[in-house]
Amino acid sequence: MTRTVSKGDSPGEYFVTYEKEGERRRVFGRTDLSDKEVLAILDEADKPPEPGPAAQREAISQAIEQMLDQAARARGYRDGPTLASYFASGNKAWAAEAVAFAVWRDKVWETALPMLDDGASMAAILKALPDAAWP
Repeated sequence: MTRTVSKGDSPGEYFVTYEKEGERRRVFGRTDLSDKEVLAILDEADKPPEPGPAAQREAISQAIEQMLDQAARARGYRDGPTLASYFASGNKAWAAEAVAFAVWRDKVWETALPMLDDGASMAAILKALPDAAWP
């Protein structure tokens, strides 16, 4: 989206034109504000809103799930749930990896959930997570 600001004929008059994908919208306004103040207000209005607590919590949860899945893939499994499903495997090595993964996954969430409830940042939570202890 592009935005242009042009002055009107009288002091304090502005035209703001927004163009997006061939669509044009023009807004007229009057104000006693300076040009600099008008542009600062428009710049602030163009900024995307900060994600709310629910969106932040979801983003952090997804990052943790991705981390768990990456650890499983590094050991040759499709993802975390697939690795965990081998807990009753007849192959003792696979079963041991599945148990170790499930224990680690529990510790990860036991660490992360209270921090999420306290509003900790993603960086702080990811840094605090325990390392896996593989057999």
